[in-house]
Amino acid sequence: RHGNYKKVPVTLRSLSVLEQDIDSVYNLFVPEPPEIVREPKNSLVEEGGEVTLECVVKGSPPPQVSWLLNGESLQNDSHMRITGGKLHISQLEKRHAGIFQCFASNPLGTRYGSAMLQVLPKPVMAQPLDESLAPGGDGVPFEKPFDGNRLNLPTPSPIEGRGHGKHDRKGRKDRKHKGN
Repeated sequence: RHGNYKKVPVTLRSLSVLEQDIDSVYNLFVPEPPEIVREPKNSLVEEGGEVTLECVVKGSPPPQVSWLLNGESLQNDSHMRITGGKLHISQLEKRHAGIFQCFASNPLGTRYGSAMLQVLPKPVMAQPLDESLAPGGDGVPFEKPFDGNRLNLPTPSPIEGRGHGKHDRKGRKDRKHKGN
């Protein structure tokens, strides 16, 4: 079973009866608990893109790596492929967003690392406005509210008789009015 443990060379020196040095090399296998050497990195990826999350681990015997998404084991997903400590996701969808955890386990224990994956939704492009759909359909030119550079809204015009209080010719409020 020596293949499952960390190999540590040990050199022993001893003197023989003939006063000659005798060197012997022995391999000592020392078990080690799992350790996360490098956690997966937080990622921000566009929907439809791909990402590889990597969890670098060590230990003796070598740890087995497993992955969770938002605390649940990964379901059979044709977009995900696990190879060793790497999780590759292709054709990202919004449902892939969340906290990914990698667990490294061997008989001496378990350690974990985590990363957040954010999926940016694909941009939605508005269709050009069809001028034949103008209000009334009477052939009156219809100005598009947005021309790609600026918003084209009509300029409001003042409405007579809607003011609060009277004004003199210079635009100042009449101070005789009650409450002012």
